[in-house]
Amino acid sequence: WFVPMANPDGVTLQQKGLSEFPEEAHADLIKMNNGSKDFTRWKANAKGVDLNRNYPVIYWELVRNDPGKPYFQNFKGDYPLQAKEAVVTAKFTQAIDPQVLVTYHSSGNVIYWWYYHSQPELVERDKRMARKIAEYTGYGLMPKEEFLGSGSYRDWYHQNTGNRGFTIELGNYIPAGHVPVSEFPSIWERNKLIGLYVAKEGYNLYRDKYLTAVAIPSVYEMEVNGEKTAVPSYNIEGYNYINLRDLAVLFRDTETPFDVEWDAGEQVVNIVPERRYTLASRGALVNERAKAVKVALTIKYNGEQVAVSAYTVNGATYYKLRDIASLLGITID
Repeated sequence: WFVPMANPDGVTLQQKGLSEFPEEAHADLIKMNNGSKDFTRWKANAKGVDLNRNYPVIYWELVRNDPGKPYFQNFKGDYPLQAKEAVVTAKFTQAIDPQVLVTYHSSGNVIYWWYYHSQPELVERDKRMARKIAEYTGYGLMPKEEFLGSGSYRDWYHQNTGNRGFTIELGNYIPAGHVPVSEFPSIWERNKLIGLYVAKEGYNLYRDKYLTAVAIPSVYEMEVNGEKTAVPSYNIEGYNYINLRDLAVLFRDTETPFDVEWDAGEQVVNIVPERRYTLASRGALVNERAKAVKVALTIKYNGEQVAVSAYTVNGATYYKLRDIASLLGITID
């Protein structure tokens, strides 16, 4: 997921000034800006709340440099999640459950990667990914500091999930104001791979967290042509999963043979009824416990695509026996 902007009215004020706001709001905006009509240094939303200090971190009461009133920068708000923008961002984050978070700010060409309350093992874990981001961007890693922090979105995310979170400060350091647009080509060149890298890492983490199970070797007895035959399978989450090729070999010499082929055009496995499976080899060996990764698959049968439950184990795909039996009209006791 990409969220292009978290502070739209603040950005509008910083870029275009009072002209984009109702006249009745001008006096308050000027007051929050220390009497100045130059808003190029503005960092808060249009109500004077610094959004990146308005998240409910455990140290919120101790957030530093808070002016204690609506201001052009650093005001954390009267209470956490006071700003609607922060509420929306927090709810969206909880809804999508990202495994990695990257927030882009400006400026400084640095990466913030460390959270004050992180456990030692999480610090080392996060630093490994931060180093990879630094390798892509050429930005430096901010050193660990003994301060509580700022009440930021990233800190809140890390505190509540324990997941990896990074803040990347774009562009050469500007004390007050925006990074010149002339720096964009360099910024893009440095950061163009970060989204893809984070998406890949995030998927791997999500897969290991939510889609991974233990495949336990088991033997399933099937009666074919009046004879009982043992079919190697895996028990995953209480259900038997088999390799289609094993089943095709088993039914090859029956009155209900089927073939298994790959439909390159539709990118699906195709089960062809009444055609004998001709390959001599069977599926992968089932001989020890292994990690099973859930995959979303469809099988083409009689010209129609059907969703089935499947896992990959040691590079081979195993299908839920009940799903395949239902397709083929096999009775399971």
